[in-house]
Amino acid sequence: MSRLGIAAVLCLLAACSSAGGRLTNILTLSGESWGRVYTLQVEKGTMLLELGIGLEQGSASWSLRDPSGREEWAGQATPEAPFHEMRRFRDALEGVWQLEVAVSAATGSLVVDWSGT
Repeated sequence: MSRLGIAAVLCLLAACSSAGGRLTNILTLSGESWGRVYTLQVEKGTMLLELGIGLEQGSASWSLRDPSGREEWAGQATPEAPFHEMRRFRDALEGVWQLEVAVSAATGSLVVDWSGT
């Protein structure tokens, strides 16, 4: 198994975190319900987050919080309203950012590709 594959498996087992650099998580959902918090240590600079959620059934929601706890981005996805977007945050606050993701009876896929400088 590749290093990326091992990292993805580890991310499946627990909340994922990364200190600087990059966090990538690709999941196949099979009627699952769970909540997970991803964290990324960001130096003052630019942060890029790509989030993709394609569901055949169920629902998903997410919330991105800056180091002060302020919500910077949030939304929902359903089979009727899939979601895929990339956001660039210039002059991102330095510290630990949190991406909270929750899925309910979800079948489909979830992609998180997150990097910070």
